[in-house]
Amino acid sequence: MKRILQRKTIFKVLICIVWLGLIFYNRTRQGEISQKSSKEVIKIASKFVSTPTGDIDKPGVQFSDINFYVRKNAHFFQYLVLSGFMCAAVRHFKLYKSTKIFLMW
Repeated sequence: MKRILQRKTIFKVLICIVWLGLIFYNRTRQGEISQKSSKEVIKIASKFVSTPTGDIDKPGVQFSDINFYVRKNAHFFQYLVLSGFMCAAVRHFKLYKSTKIFLMW
């Protein structure tokens, strides 16, 4: 039983570290590469919504507006997932029941 708990502990800590690394990697990417990724996400999303990508460039709808919201939602999603992983780790270590949680800040 202890071995399983140790594996879970290692897994939860590692997943937090890996996700933090992914966030750091995404922050260090150059603007052109990041823009290209955003365009690909918009193309994939337009297929699911059944909207041709040509409709994005209609008057009144600017690509920069759509790109802005896609990028902000991507940041929100990354940190939302990180908070879920961190909550799982904190709950596993039972830090929420003590003042040790403030050591993480």
